[in-house]
Amino acid sequence: MASAALVVLTGFAALSWGSTASAHPLDRAGGIIGVLPLPEVFGPGACTPYKPKEVLVYRKPDRIERGGRHIHPARMPAPSPGGGCEPVRALVSPAGSRKGIELPTVEVAYEQPAAIVLERRPRWYRIALAEGSGWINVEDTRRFVPLTRLLSNNMTYLRGGTSVPLAAQPGLPAAAGARPLDGDIAARVLATRRLDGVLWLQVDTRDADVCKARPPVAISGWIPMLDPTRGDVPSVWFWSRGC
Repeated sequence: MASAALVVLTGFAALSWGSTASAHPLDRAGGIIGVLPLPEVFGPGACTPYKPKEVLVYRKPDRIERGGRHIHPARMPAPSPGGGCEPVRALVSPAGSRKGIELPTVEVAYEQPAAIVLERRPRWYRIALAEGSGWINVEDTRRFVPLTRLLSNNMTYLRGGTSVPLAAQPGLPAAAGARPLDGDIAARVLATRRLDGVLWLQVDTRDADVCKARPPVAISGWIPMLDPTRGDVPSVWFWSRGC
């Protein structure tokens, strides 16, 4: 896996959860395997006019098993008081209604949200909803971006709350006396390995590129991508907008 430039994060604008937001939105992404852009809902980019299309949500990966819900924009692109445009938000609403709950998303690039994928089958994706999950059907399978590709092409960091020291080898438990990090730390992903169905990452914080001055913290070792001690949420993530 290719190394990427890395940063220390100072905020979290990358995820949006509407009224269901928690103190740290990424902690709601338990079991994530990748992301899926939905241009028919969110459009091609900020401030770009487009004709939106609804995406149906199913209970099962079968068109007959319709769940009676649909994903649609809550509003079209609109000028922002501070310049630019307000990002498009999407709602998950019952059939025949335009009122609903905001769809959880992750920003994969500037003003480019994507659905959080929890399970994948041919042309079917189980995505996270504000409450539970649902299946959507997408013919263009090239849209799906797995976790390894997200991390290889973006600025990554070791998330606060991760237990350190890290494991010396993939599959081993963290060292005795490990304690959670107080905050996020820039880290390079050096390698990946899948062991017994678990994706492990080899990370190193030394010589990681940062955009703001910060004393170096020497942390290196292996860590599962999804932390089982915190509900299978990501241990490593990326900053989609750079510094």
